[in-house]
Amino acid sequence: MPIRVRPVVSSRGCLLLAATLGVTLGTLAARADEGIADPCKLVTPEEVQLVLGTPVDRSSEVHVKDAVKFPVRICSFHGKNGKVLNVSTGVKTAADFATEWTGHDAIAEVGDAAFAVPPGVLVFHKGTSTCKFQALNFDFARDGHGRGYADPALAAKLKTLALAAAARM
Repeated sequence: MPIRVRPVVSSRGCLLLAATLGVTLGTLAARADEGIADPCKLVTPEEVQLVLGTPVDRSSEVHVKDAVKFPVRICSFHGKNGKVLNVSTGVKTAADFATEWTGHDAIAEVGDAAFAVPPGVLVFHKGTSTCKFQALNFDFARDGHGRGYADPALAAKLKTLALAAAARM
């Protein structure tokens, strides 16, 4: 949708022009979110509790500063134990998804393609949608370079969660 700017002749011409442009840009930002799944509705608090190991204390959608350049939605689930699970969704072609994630550990049976990045990230692609789970504030074992080791129990929980989310997309 092109932005149309028409001159407005009035004593406040510049202000009216800026207001018109602001509404148009706001509309474009809202349209950037169209087609992006609501990450807060892809999983339930009870499902997230299995990953966090505690009931979900609160969840909220985190707003991205530039929704036009970076069209993604993020839901942050906070556990009572201080652990956090971020769920982010966006729109991406299969080719772009593969380019970005190939080289990481492939995960079978989740969406059209899925990858894990130890210690606490699982991302999958289904149709034109992507979904990424990121575990934060977990006590991951780390190597001498600060990289976290794979945690098979957490990976299994994230896969179960991703299967549930993919079924809802």
